[in-house]
Amino acid sequence: MKVLFLPDNIEIEIFERITILEASRRAGINLIASCGGNGICGTCKIRILNNVDPPDETEIELLSEKELSENWRLACRRFIKNGIIVEIPLQYRVKLKEKSILKNVDKTILNPKIKKIYFDLSNEKPHYSYSSLIKEKSKEKMLTPEIDFYVFKCIGNFLNTREPKFTGVFCGNKLISIEEGNTSDKLYGIALDLGTTTVVGLLIDLNSGKTKDTVIKINSQISYGTDVIGRLNYLINNESGLEELHIKVINTVNEIINELLIRNSIEKNSVYEICAAGNTVMSHLFVGVSPRGLATAPYIPTFIEPINIRAKEIGVNINPNANIYIFPQIGGFIGGDTVGLVLTSSIDLSEEIVLGVDLGTNGEIVLGSKDRIIACSTAAGPAFECVGIKCGMPAIDGAIERIFFQEDEFKLKVIGNNAPKGICGSGLIDITAELLSNCILDSNGKLKGIDELNNNISGYLKSKISKIDNETVFHIYKDLFNEIFITQEDIRKIQFAKAAIQAGTITLKRELRISDNDISKVLLAGAFGNYIGKRSIQTIGLFSEFPEDKIQFIGNSSSFGAKLALMSIDERKRAEKISKIVECINLASRKDFAEKFIESSTFSLTK
Repeated sequence: MKVLFLPDNIEIEIFERITILEASRRAGINLIASCGGNGICGTCKIRILNNVDPPDETEIELLSEKELSENWRLACRRFIKNGIIVEIPLQYRVKLKEKSILKNVDKTILNPKIKKIYFDLSNEKPHYSYSSLIKEKSKEKMLTPEIDFYVFKCIGNFLNTREPKFTGVFCGNKLISIEEGNTSDKLYGIALDLGTTTVVGLLIDLNSGKTKDTVIKINSQISYGTDVIGRLNYLINNESGLEELHIKVINTVNEIINELLIRNSIEKNSVYEICAAGNTVMSHLFVGVSPRGLATAPYIPTFIEPINIRAKEIGVNINPNANIYIFPQIGGFIGGDTVGLVLTSSIDLSEEIVLGVDLGTNGEIVLGSKDRIIACSTAAGPAFECVGIKCGMPAIDGAIERIFFQEDEFKLKVIGNNAPKGICGSGLIDITAELLSNCILDSNGKLKGIDELNNNISGYLKSKISKIDNETVFHIYKDLFNEIFITQEDIRKIQFAKAAIQAGTITLKRELRISDNDISKVLLAGAFGNYIGKRSIQTIGLFSEFPEDKIQFIGNSSSFGAKLALMSIDERKRAEKISKIVECINLASRKDFAEKFIESSTFSLTK
């Protein structure tokens, strides 16, 4: 059976009965499927252009009458038919506009675990063996040199068939590779942020410590669930789930590596180490270890200690004997990305109390100083990243990224300066803040109808309010081809995400028995945290208890932490120390968190 996907014009042949969602995965299309394909979220929308069957009960419940009449269906509910043509518009996919997320990282002394030594053995005669001669010469640079068995197997042939001038590549004290001639100038590593939604790769020159390039890709596991819970459910309910999810993230990482190497004319064998920081579930899936223990209480991971593994053992396409270093985890759902946040921001060295928040799907929060650090993970969901929002889309060309209400009209900033196609996370925060400021949203998050507005609300704003399928919506943009609006359901999702972060923060403050005044600064991390406006996040009630000058954006702390560990053995040791001293606060067992979550669901300030 053949299926054609538009507008990509990708046709694939299927030899078994599978859903369109599974077929799109095989075609390499990252269709949004928030629930992982279980038929409960309604996000995997597709339009079938031929051979259309009537909708089933799930589709009738989750799709509007207009959508159903225009042959929109759910990819997880439709099975492939021969010759079927399927349209998947951009707003129902997860893609990313590639823009630099790099910010300055504090300078650190360059002392990578990977080093090179050039050997000229032309005038040397081994007393016992080539290996003993290499060890003897290596002692000038290190105390107890070792030789990996992989290198033992090729030393004799290598030195007996060519001039004995070569470069040895050492990982710590172990010789992991030998290369003909002097290749000391080619020494590279990659720092990885293994995010739930995106994976970020930084190509690092280990001779200088400079970042040569950055590539960001959507984590292709996205079609198995937009959060780690969805992916855990898929893993549990499918016999091959672990292998599928492992292969998906490895493929994403290899795509990043390939692009970095091609753009910078670097051979894959010149990349000798990867440092990877990610949440606990992602770290397990990357190395192919089951995280099933995190699916149910008491949420015990298989491992939390750092892992060193050869690239070839998990299929990473760099030097096959290169070292892959997986950041240590803190415990439960608080993983290596949180270690990276503490490492990058130096909370563990701070004399003053610092609040660090990663505004991602899992919403990690850290609070403390050198005296004590506590952390929690909140299920904020993907609303901040605009996944599951009615007119939401990723930050690609056509996405509204900023919204300003000026001179009685909305001013839009659109990525690519093109006609708007949807709204991304930062724009969603802006419009929510504007609706609150103009009394179109009440403190409970209700989107008011026209008859509920005060008389002093302008006619322009009133004209933006209508009903679609009996639901009040606020229109942001409309032209002949597209209509962008925010719904009551969208507002509820923002409330949920905001409440999770706010209640988590309050719980940590209570645990340390401190007030807002005791916190010296608020650090917002994550790629999302680079583009939102301070005023907008405070208007919706996030961090409004702090003055603006206390709030700082620190960029992608997970990838920066991985870079620090790649550049310096000392920073790596510090990361491992951080993983042991940070205390996990389990919000699920905290009655006060549940209470504060309910209070924080309003848009009024809750302290």
